[in-house]
Amino acid sequence: MPAEASAQEAADLIRAQPGGVSLIDAGTIERIARSYSAAAQTRMGYQRPVFDGDLAYFSATVDTSDGPGPAGRRPYVTGEIISHGVEVTHDEPTAPHMLPIIAHALDEQLRGRG
Repeated sequence: MPAEASAQEAADLIRAQPGGVSLIDAGTIERIARSYSAAAQTRMGYQRPVFDGDLAYFSATVDTSDGPGPAGRRPYVTGEIISHGVEVTHDEPTAPHMLPIIAHALDEQLRGRG
């Protein structure tokens, strides 16, 4: 998409693509752009709060992500960061079969055994 494309030109280019969405029009493109800009504005100057306590951090071990991992949370946690690897993909930690495993790890940590 050329950066200088108008909303109408962008909508026309999207609709012309194989599988292009016919519901996209200039008004939709303009609303998407306004929404994106508003979201970006809300993030400007945002200061993440610091959590005063220990943090249980669960990470997928089947695949990896480009995220900062538990070390990326250090500036925002005053206590210990307890890392738990769970044998799932990055998209599955809240899958129904994983919730009992995560609940057990949390239970052990809260009881002081984990």
